[in-house]
Amino acid sequence: MPPKASKSKSNAKAQEEKREESLQAVVSRTAQYSVDHQTVSYQDAQILADSYETRFTPFTLERPRCLLPLANTPLIEYTLEFLARTSIQEIFIYCGLHTDQVEEYINSSKWKLSSSPFRSLTLLKSDATSVGDALRDLDHRDLITGDFILVSGDVISNISIEASLAKHRARREKDKNAIMTMLLREAGIEHRTKSAGRRPVFVLDPSRERCLHYEEMNRNTDGGTNIDIDPDLLSSHSELEIREDLIDCYIDICTPDVLSLWSDNFDYQSVRTSFLYGVLKDYELNGKTIHTHIISDQYAARVKSLRAYDAVSKDVIGRWAYPLCPDSNLMEGQSYRYGKGEIYTENGVVLGRNCCIQNRSVLGAGTSIGDDSIVRETVLGRQCRIGRNTVLEGAYIWDNAVVGDGSVIRRAIIGKGAMLGKNCVVKEGALISYDVKLSDNVVITGTRKLTQKKASRDVLPQTELAAVGEGDEVYDYVADSDSDSDRSLYYFRI
Repeated sequence: MPPKASKSKSNAKAQEEKREESLQAVVSRTAQYSVDHQTVSYQDAQILADSYETRFTPFTLERPRCLLPLANTPLIEYTLEFLARTSIQEIFIYCGLHTDQVEEYINSSKWKLSSSPFRSLTLLKSDATSVGDALRDLDHRDLITGDFILVSGDVISNISIEASLAKHRARREKDKNAIMTMLLREAGIEHRTKSAGRRPVFVLDPSRERCLHYEEMNRNTDGGTNIDIDPDLLSSHSELEIREDLIDCYIDICTPDVLSLWSDNFDYQSVRTSFLYGVLKDYELNGKTIHTHIISDQYAARVKSLRAYDAVSKDVIGRWAYPLCPDSNLMEGQSYRYGKGEIYTENGVVLGRNCCIQNRSVLGAGTSIGDDSIVRETVLGRQCRIGRNTVLEGAYIWDNAVVGDGSVIRRAIIGKGAMLGKNCVVKEGALISYDVKLSDNVVITGTRKLTQKKASRDVLPQTELAAVGEGDEVYDYVADSDSDSDRSLYYFRI
């Protein structure tokens, strides 16, 4: 189990008249430094609350991804906890769809109280349809005047980034063209949080911690294990590392030049496959360099797919991201207690006779489980009602859901307020969204995504009326083929 990360103590402000030649710089509490006599402060963080992706549909038809629960805590809560452990003072949350829900959540959270570690927390509203549009809009607002941290609203990390900030600071003092530092985490090539199809490959100059080339291999296509490296890179560098074992944390320390490059090139739409790839490819034209800081002993991951959702949930429950685990009770009103077998239980849980709660399970407050039921590696939200003789294995069942007697759910997600009748079977990989109601004896295969939200005619993919028995209308979400999306919820077992 990784050690508990601790927040760095404040150091005295360093005098900025002299440029440091060593990368062993000391980061002050306000993390200020001088570049060409201009003071820059690491007081800003930009959170992208909208992923501009469809990987979590149909849930994101009704709720932003950053507010989806992981181990019964919204994803953005983990991201804010991570930032609260840094010297950052100002937070900008950039919203897309469902801005009103994000605003309501933030305004009622502890992050708006006087005791918040942030000096200010601002929501930015936009009709952007991609990350590129969002960052160009941010540049045009002229809100960011110094270096800042760019992070997605679905990042979970216990990393202390002060060392990363220090290296970025020293690098900038020596070379103002060093515009970005990416935080990457060492892991195995087949690490469970990685996509089963597309795999990022970083070509690095280890002596300068510089990224020279980025590419994503698609193992589902012919030639998907090959990458195309410019021969000039091989001849101009004495040493190269080709790394497929790195997890991209999507935590980037950026200079304002990053936003300017986004504004200068409207072809940039995604952070890695277009921006990073393009800037590295055009180095001879722009002269800008992008660097890396590789971490091996702390935790960071982005919940960017259903596969990652399952893997990171298990990591949080297994305490690999400590102190980000259920019994830390990150939100007001939570009362989780840690028990044997990594079972977390809140107050007011009612267990029936002979029911069996097995390892790596989370039970939210007010949840009741009927007689002779089996719960294994499952997260149950608050006020859930689970009937008798049910089997829940590797399932994620959100608040206020109802599961009828005799039902079986294996490795699927059941949304808030959903109601399953008696003797239903939900198979591995199925997604049942908010307030969906199923009749008795319904079988849901692992390829189905059910929702009550009907798509508008001019938006693809569409929804089709589903045959799930009597009751309210329920629609099948019919997704277009998405090459960078994991089709199934689970590819592995632990």
